[in-house]
Formats: sequence, structure tokens, C-alpha cells
Amino acid sequence: MSAAKIRANVGGIPFIDPTFQHQRLLAAVASTRVYRSNALDITPPFYDPKIGPQQTLTPSYARALYKCDANELGLNWAPLSPSEMKKIEQAKNTIVITRPAWWALMSLPINFLKLMGSNQGISASIDALPQHVFLSEDAFRSEKELCEQVLHETCHNWLYLISEVWKLHWTRSKVIVTLPSGTPSRTPSELLGALHVVSVLLDYYGIFRLNNDLSERNLLGYRDGCRELISAVEGCFTEAGIEVACSLMR
Repeated sequence: MSAAKIRANVGGIPFIDPTFQHQRLLAAVASTRVYRSNALDITPPFYDPKIGPQQTLTPSYARALYKCDANELGLNWAPLSPSEMKKIEQAKNTIVITRPAWWALMSLPINFLKLMGSNQGISASIDALPQHVFLSEDAFRSEKELCEQVLHETCHNWLYLISEVWKLHWTRSKVIVTLPSGTPSRTPSELLGALHVVSVLLDYYGIFRLNNDLSERNLLGYRDGCRELISAVEGCFTEAGIEVACSLMR
């Protein structure tokens, strides 16, 4: 595939472009993972050649391939309870009822885990560990909160899949930014991820239907702040990153 033609190959950006073709991206990710497995001579013990690349799209395969340990990254976790898993499925259903076109995106195989510790944030995911999401106790305090956090982290994971195929910023770039929320030490790719999430949340809630609680959070201001930062560091993005940025700046 071309290094930059995201729109030509997969139709655009997930949740943003109605022309996005999730199956084409998943096929590209599967091919990329098979290539990396062969290049690194890694064959996870559960890989069955008779099944083919489709099995590479599981969270367990991603974890085995990238050998990323959540604890080493500072993410303390535990398994979720059956009742918490049920609430996550209910949250997904609520999101899809609101945005039926997102059903396939919300069906991405993700390993949801419990984020432990008071200093861990409300939810987390990381590009080094695709298809894994960590949710804190606070994420379950209301259905609305859980829906937002599940959608938030699912957005991140779709962009992580894109970055597995097309790198979004030059790895030699040492530029880091502080997000409009005050979150420090973020890479240009993570800045794109922040803009992606807030753009999707504005769509989900409806820009002209924000209730008072959401208005106080100033999602529009956060989006504008991300856009300003992207304009300031645009030289750090690859052609693919620029393509993602252009979709999100429209």
C-alpha cells in the first residue's frame, strides 16, 4: 500500500468519514501483523496457519506480537467483573442506538480491563498495546460516563490500527506537546488522537444539543485548541499523519 493514501485505500478515518471501510483497514492490519510476525520470527503459540490472517485481529495476538506489558507501562489492572462486562456491552448498544452507522466500529475486538489505583485516570489505552482498554471505577459511575469512556477509547484503538499500517508522525521527531486539557508529554500522533476523540464526541452528543454539563467542559474549545497545536507542529507529521489531520480539521 501507498504510505499515505489512507482515503484511497480504506475510505477515510473511522467515525469521521461515512466512506470509511472498516473491513479494508482490518485486512491491512492483518497483513501487516503477519508480515511483522514473519520478520521478527514470532509465531504466537495459538496461531493456526489453517485459519489465516483473520486470527491476527484478536487482542491476544496483538499482545503476543508487540510483547507489551501493561504493568511495565505503569498501568495497574485487574479483570473486570461479569456485571461490569455486561455494563460495557450495554454501553456499546446505547452508542449504536444513537449512531447506528457505528455498529461495526463498536464491534472491534477489544480486551476491556479494570484500571486500578487513584492516580491512573478514568480510562486508558496505548498504541503499544492495541485492542486493550483500561477502565477505572469512576468510568462506571453512570451510564453516560461509561458510554463516553468506551467510545473515547474505541476511537483511540481504531486510530492505533491505522498507525500500525501508516505511521502518523516521524519517529525521529522529538517534539512533545501539552494537550489543551493540560495533559503533558504527548506525541504528535497522540495529539491527532485527542482531536479525533473530541471530534467524535461532538458528533455523538450533537454540537447544537450539548447539555449544560457538556457545555461547561467546553468540548468545542478543546477541539479548537487541538487544531491550533496541530497547525503548530504539522512538520512532525508523515504524509499519512497530514492526511488524518486534514480530515479532522475540516
